[in-house]
Amino acid sequence: MHYKAVAQAAKGFPIMFYNLPACARNALSAGFIVDLAQKVENLRGVKDSSGHFVHMGELLAHAPKGFVVINGVDNYSYQALVTGAQGCVASAANVVPELFLAIIKNVKKGGTIEDTVGRQCICNGLVAAVGLGFGFHRRTGMPSRAISALAWPTVNSP
Repeated sequence: MHYKAVAQAAKGFPIMFYNLPACARNALSAGFIVDLAQKVENLRGVKDSSGHFVHMGELLAHAPKGFVVINGVDNYSYQALVTGAQGCVASAANVVPELFLAIIKNVKKGGTIEDTVGRQCICNGLVAAVGLGFGFHRRTGMPSRAISALAWPTVNSP
């Protein structure tokens, strides 16, 4: 009811879900998102940072026409775009935007799988080296490795 009330209070403005269970601790199921998007006109999309590719596939397969699905996980930007995600919001793109731009261009223009997957593998290595990904600190939401020196406990999303 909360999401419906917020969307209805913002009538005339497009609303997007942000599914980030690693930090928000409340995973939004694909069924919940699709069901509500079919009932509330101004719910227009989702940034899915769940890290569950099957979840994204369910969103893409069942969401209403025009519903926007954006990938929020750097590690499978290529896979999400090929499957039908309309875009990506990638943390590592702040460091190497040209890498993500090349992945997006290759998918849109039908570039070679070898080149595109190769770039995705470089991205995945960068994400692992920097400590981005799914190990987030339970209180701050900051990447675990970045704060491991502070000896705070971390929570890893499934």
